[in-house]
Parts: sequence; C-alpha cells; structure tokens
Amino acid sequence: MLFNFLFGTSRRSPRQSGPSRPAGRFRPAVESLDERCLLSASPLLSPVPAAALSPAVAHSQTQPFQLSGVGSFTPVSATDVTFTASGTASSLGHWTNYGELHFNGPNATGVAIFTAANGDVLVAHIEGTLLNPATGEAVATFTFVTSETLSDGSVVTSTGRYTDVSGSASMQAIGFPNFTFTLSGDISYSASDRAGGSQASSADGLIEVASRGVNTNHPHCPDGLWSKGECIYVDAW
Repeated sequence: MLFNFLFGTSRRSPRQSGPSRPAGRFRPAVESLDERCLLSASPLLSPVPAAALSPAVAHSQTQPFQLSGVGSFTPVSATDVTFTASGTASSLGHWTNYGELHFNGPNATGVAIFTAANGDVLVAHIEGTLLNPATGEAVATFTFVTSETLSDGSVVTSTGRYTDVSGSASMQAIGFPNFTFTLSGDISYSASDRAGGSQASSADGLIEVASRGVNTNHPHCPDGLWSKGECIYVDAW
C-alpha cells in the first residue's frame, strides 16, 4: 500500500476539483541557471591554502648555523668550570646559555644548553682544546644532540623544534674568565616540531601573521617571520 501511495496514481483530494492526473515519473535533467544569483564567499576573504589546513608533515631541514656571543667562566675546581653566555644566532634569534666544561690537560669536554628567543632549548655536546692558556684561545666542536647528562647526573633535553636535532658547528673562542666566541656549521631539525611559544599553524596562524607587521628576511629568524622581537613559525607557509 505504501509503495502504491508513493509511486502509484494519485488520488483526488476531497477538496480538489477536476479530474485526477497520473503522477509523473521523476526524470533528472540539467537546468540552466541563467542570470539567477547564488550565495558565495565574499571576494574580500581569500581562501586558506589547503596545506595550511592539513596537519603538518614532519620533514627534516638543514640550514647554516651562525652564532656569536660573549660570556664568562666560573672555576669550580682545578679541572672544572661552569659558564654562562648570551648573543645572537641564526635559528635561535637572541639566545642565552649555560653549561660546564671538564678539562683533562688542554682538552675539554662539556655541555652547553641554549635557550632560543621563543623558549626552545638546544643542547650541544662540546669537545674542545685550549690552545693558549695565557690568552684563553680555544677551539671546539659543538655537536647538537637531543639530550645530554650533566656532571651532577641531571639530564638536559632539546625541546620544541629541536626535539630531533642534529648537526654540528666549529667554535673559535678567546678570553678567560670573560670570553667571546663564534660558532659556524649546520643544523638540522624537523620543521613540524617548530613549536615554540610563538608557533602559528593552519588558518589561525595565517590570520594572525597577516594581522601583524612581520619581516620575512630577518637575520635572526631565517626560517620564520620576525615580529616584535620574536620568531613566528608558520607550518606549510
């Protein structure tokens, strides 16, 4: 009965006048819209790139690493010193660090812990040599690592975009107890882990970046957007 009601001949309503007509079968057809208007997005709203709406895909990127800074050593024993320093660097922006060195004759091993402008932590293992005790001239290799153990047994870990960091840089330093130094090398890390305090991702990130004055060519922020003294990292930019 239900099938006959839906697809069979229609019945005359008690209030209808005139003869009943058989119900026509539905025939799909293409109909021209002519001049009729349809709702659409405002032309003032640019579409968000599909890549920005998709989850970030981890991929390792390698870039040059250049750093300069000043610091000071604090002797803690006949063979051990701690240090603090600060300066600027590609990838890090304005950074601060602390660390320790253990000397065996002119050779030293140690750890440096850098904090980037956006709060990400970069850990480096140090292998170096004191060339001139009178001037404090020294050379070393900083190897970027995911984690390292300090002399007191505590573990320091690279965070944010440096979670899976690799690479190394050569150091030139001079001075004691106050010193200046430079680093030059390469660093590699996963772009999708650039998750510091100012990370912007997907459509919200694009909107926020568009609403602020940014500089895409800042020397302290080569792989992000420099704004108001900090790096903004936008995935899939």
